[in-house]
Amino acid sequence: MRLAQRMVGRRPRALPLCGSVAAMVSIEDLADRRPRALADGETLSLGTHTVRWFDTPHLPHAWECGFLAEERTRTLLCGDLFTQGGSDLPPLTTSDILGPSETFRHEMDYYSHTKHGRAMLERLASTHPTTLACMHGSAWRGDGASLLRALADALTA
Repeated sequence: MRLAQRMVGRRPRALPLCGSVAAMVSIEDLADRRPRALADGETLSLGTHTVRWFDTPHLPHAWECGFLAEERTRTLLCGDLFTQGGSDLPPLTTSDILGPSETFRHEMDYYSHTKHGRAMLERLASTHPTTLACMHGSAWRGDGASLLRALADALTA
């Protein structure tokens, strides 16, 4: 809490950033200032970077799920899509992350089983990401569109 208070003092114009559903169902109640809610497909300039928000309700879980894609670097901030367990993983890899992620998903069953998963993953793939910035595990570099489509295949198998 003290760190958050110090950061607010240093960045008095900073706002929480989230999708419109998250703003409505939680962030407006939790944050000490109104969030900047992004609509599906909306872009936001951050100076040298521009991010685009994608609503992905229930992919992989929760109604308010969504992802940011940075357009210049073609980085997809992909949250829990490719969660890899363990603590001795490299920060960035070109090795397989789908296999370990699928093993983890089958053990934990934390995906929502939405019937719209393939369409949402295809929409993310259409950004042609070259880096997938995972929340848990190694970030991955390569043909992100192909890996997202392989995930869609795994989810519908």
